[in-house]
Amino acid sequence: MGQARCGSSAHRALFLAFIFLFFASSFGYSETSFPPGLKPAVLKIVNLDISQYPTVSCELLLRDYSGNKIPLNGDLTLRLLEDEIPITDFTVETSRMVATILLLDTSGSMLGKMDKVADGVGAYLDLLGPDDRVMLMEFNSWRGYTPVVQDFTNDTELIQNQILKLQPRGQTAVYDAIADASDYFFPKYREASKVIIVLSDGEDNNSVREWFTAIRFAAEHNIRIFFIALGPEADRRTFSQISRETEGETFIAPTTESLPAAYKNISQNIRAKQTILTYTTDEDTTADGRPHYIQVAVYKGATKWVESPLKSFKFRILKTAEQLAADEKAKQERLEAAATSLETAAGASTEATTAVGTPAEEKAPEEEHEAKPSEEKTEGE
Repeated sequence: MGQARCGSSAHRALFLAFIFLFFASSFGYSETSFPPGLKPAVLKIVNLDISQYPTVSCELLLRDYSGNKIPLNGDLTLRLLEDEIPITDFTVETSRMVATILLLDTSGSMLGKMDKVADGVGAYLDLLGPDDRVMLMEFNSWRGYTPVVQDFTNDTELIQNQILKLQPRGQTAVYDAIADASDYFFPKYREASKVIIVLSDGEDNNSVREWFTAIRFAAEHNIRIFFIALGPEADRRTFSQISRETEGETFIAPTTESLPAAYKNISQNIRAKQTILTYTTDEDTTADGRPHYIQVAVYKGATKWVESPLKSFKFRILKTAEQLAADEKAKQERLEAAATSLETAAGASTEATTAVGTPAEEKAPEEEHEAKPSEEKTEGE
């Protein structure tokens, strides 16, 4: 009897193992399947700028799942939608002015390190473009206030000399410093790529704000925050969380001798493979105080590779109820016209393909590609 039960249990275990492996393999395939030749990636819209409304611009970040940037060039094509309507008239550039605020930890633990910090910052300053600007701020025991050491400038020697004059003391108020620094980009540098680089060798122990409160403004206004975590006592976990929330990155510097490499890596991260997309919106329909949405997709040939999440903007101009109703009607008419245009183009393409004896269903991907809006706008233009 005991052997029978044992055998029955063994068969049941084998059967359950088979079922588990079957479903695991099925789910594994569905989660990792993607078009042949295309690796999975993530596309994000950052630095959305409407300061020159009705001109709208944004920066596109295409990364693989390991976080490495992928250049939007070669045989890749961009397609843009605003409120679900295709926008074919847009431009793509590969560079933009960078406005940087350097936030330096000058708490007591940084005593004797300022000469090495100046050398590290120099590696970043050496890679500045002619239109780029840098501001220097320090943080230690000030609560709710972070002093400006040097206003925005492109004088790299001046920045380094000011660093050498800093006198570390007190505690660390990094969260307050981030919140204070974020305000300084506006209004003058709102169109630039806005970057805050924080250097710290410890953890926050003196701020009046929590980290998630401190970065709220930065996250809402497309300010990217990068961290350099210096030494083993740096709060790498929180720094990494903040940088992820603001599309930045955290770099580890084990010693002060590692600082030049860390600052250089940040510069390369900011500048390499930049893609700036610009277009002009229809202000008659978007200047209504309501949120409007843009979305970008990347295609390789006729195959959609990756699509960004929706990104919203709104421009506050008060309109009457009649004007808003007319805008909504105009939007629906454009959507219907776009759908009709796609159907007409698809039908014409199908008829042409069938006429030469090729089954229409075998050419569906190319027909879809031909029916979609113009793909002439690429990064190389």
